Amino acid sequence: MLRLLKVLLVLLALVVVALPLVLLAAGLQPEPLVPVGGKPTPAEVARAKTLLKQFDPRAKDGAELRSVEVPEQDLAFALDYAVGQLVPGGAAVDLQPGGATVSLTLQVPDNPLGRYLNLRLELIQVAGGLDVATLRVGNLEVPGVLARAVGWLAREALQRDEAARALLAGVNGFRVSDDRLVVVYQWQPDLLVRVKSKGRTLLLDAAERERLLAYSARIAALTGKTRLGGRMPLTDLLGAVFDEARQRTTAPGDAAAENRAALVAMMLYVQGVDVPRLVGEAADPRYRGKARGLTLRGRGDLAQHFLISAGIAAAGGSRLADAVGLFKELDDSHAGSGFSFTDLAANRAGVRLAETATGPAAARVQRLLADRPQESLFMPAVKDLPERMTEEELAHRFGGVGDPRYRQVVDDIERRIAALQIHRGSR
Repeated sequence: MLRLLKVLLVLLALVVVALPLVLLAAGLQPEPLVPVGGKPTPAEVARAKTLLKQFDPRAKDGAELRSVEVPEQDLAFALDYAVGQLVPGGAAVDLQPGGATVSLTLQVPDNPLGRYLNLRLELIQVAGGLDVATLRVGNLEVPGVLARAVGWLAREALQRDEAARALLAGVNGFRVSDDRLVVVYQWQPDLLVRVKSKGRTLLLDAAERERLLAYSARIAALTGKTRLGGRMPLTDLLGAVFDEARQRTTAPGDAAAENRAALVAMMLYVQGVDVPRLVGEAADPRYRGKARGLTLRGRGDLAQHFLISAGIAAAGGSRLADAVGLFKELDDSHAGSGFSFTDLAANRAGVRLAETATGPAAARVQRLLADRPQESLFMPAVKDLPERMTEEELAHRFGGVGDPRYRQVVDDIERRIAALQIHRGSR
């Protein structure tokens, strides 16, 4: 009897160890179930902004019940973008009355079995939320008891998180139809404070907060020497901040993290954000409305485009930075300064700097930028690029986004950026 018990325990241990490996092998396939690495379109970014405004609890009385409809395409965009920020992968969702089909693809390193781990979940609406009806890993359908266990584990994980639990407590109900998710919710009086506090912890750990504070202090000390309203070449700021990054880097693996914090701190500076207050410390009056006018190629708008795109790319990935930059330019073509390939070049140059500065060449970037950099090191020539075009002129001359004439200019911008010294040999 004792021997039989030992055999059963060994078999159970083998199943526990082997089952995840079997599922992983079964899920690996040569082709993705969902496209990976796609960039958000300007229309998707615009819809996301509109949707966030609908959810904003500050717009109405916090005690009021509110109903928000989320179209399937916007829900799919949000899910795909969230997955893409966490791991190399993509996601799609197909809503049906009373449920949804969620498809996930995760890209894995090269191997003989396949580059993509494909998952498909069938979700059904039950009392109090959603449950997993079926789970398919690649071509293998997981037994129902294991699929339901996945749903249980997900719900337990959410309930253990204070902010997620508070958000779920505010949801009074939801309905899934063929093309949209309708959510009825009520914001609790202290919910926004709790979520903000949790968000700081999720987005910034202790080391990241310390880095942001250090770089923000360096920026404040440097710009404080310039009179209010004065202009400062972006090269002066980059040189000082990346010199700080070089000094703070004590191990080769730290360079990328230091550079990321440096770029985010500069982005927050040009946007007038009080960084100490952002990370939960006492507000610093030096950050309030005192951003000096930085210039790039003699222009303040290019410095703004460059740093904001670099900061977004460093903090959240280049997909978002590219989409926001393009959206801004298309929006300007309707009103304002008009569409500008020059601004687009500054956006892309900022994104590429963030990619290089937070990649394998991070330490090299520090050395180049800390040593009195010239603009030609990180920003291409742009005087010959068309700008200040109305929507009609853009369509007439370049056919709009995606047209070969438009792509020709964008490809030329990419070639100019790739030829810059800071990016040579970085990939």
